[in-house]
Amino acid sequence: MNNMPKISIVTVSYNAVDTIEQTISSVVNQTYENIEYIIIDGGSTDGTVDIIHKYEDRIAYWVSEPDNGIYDAMNKGIDVASGDYIYFLGADDRLIDSKIISTVIDDITPEIDMFSAPVIMVDYENNLQCIFNNIDNPTMPHQGFLVKCDIAKKYKFDLTYRCAADSEFILKCIRNNLHMKKVNYPLAYYAVGGFSTNNPVAYQEWSRLCREYCLDDKYIPINPHRKSEIIKSTVKKLTKYIGMYSWMMCKFSVWTEYKK
Repeated sequence: MNNMPKISIVTVSYNAVDTIEQTISSVVNQTYENIEYIIIDGGSTDGTVDIIHKYEDRIAYWVSEPDNGIYDAMNKGIDVASGDYIYFLGADDRLIDSKIISTVIDDITPEIDMFSAPVIMVDYENNLQCIFNNIDNPTMPHQGFLVKCDIAKKYKFDLTYRCAADSEFILKCIRNNLHMKKVNYPLAYYAVGGFSTNNPVAYQEWSRLCREYCLDDKYIPINPHRKSEIIKSTVKKLTKYIGMYSWMMCKFSVWTEYKK
């Protein structure tokens, strides 16, 4: 690997006219020069392709055609990528700043197979939701990792997963003892609210991952269909306890007055 390894950055999109320009800008304005930018669009009809056209002189490869979901599109990106490392940035996400790829390259040595960093999770109005810490978690969203391109071509994303194939990919790499480096500086802003957010399929797939990879079930997110039930049950219990407490205090007050 040379002193300036090529980084293939893949963005997959579908009807992302409101967000994709900031994603593209965060890539094409990087100070690091050896970037191969790839966009795999799923046949958008909302003006996304017009925005891609604006930047096509800065894009190494792009296509707009139907696909079989986000991970199928990501696998298409893997197929055409020619970099030393590959990174996936969603069409509503953006790199943390214009120097972040240079910072990452400074921390990568040839023996590193995978590189992991935290991501800052924001909503669509860019309000901070939380920081996804990669240090204490066995996996991370795809916005938080780079992997050697030949490894990505070997394993690819498992299309039997609709929401958690990126997590399954990471776990598969860990199982095969690939050399991973973790850092504590954030790599990207990750927009929550996508396909896997509050999707019951995500809960089912994470349950499957925990079984197949022997993970602690604390990593299983709460089933979104049960969230409202849990909240209602908690409120009901609190109301019951508050009522019991009020009744006891009332009785105590009456008894105190009686003793006087």
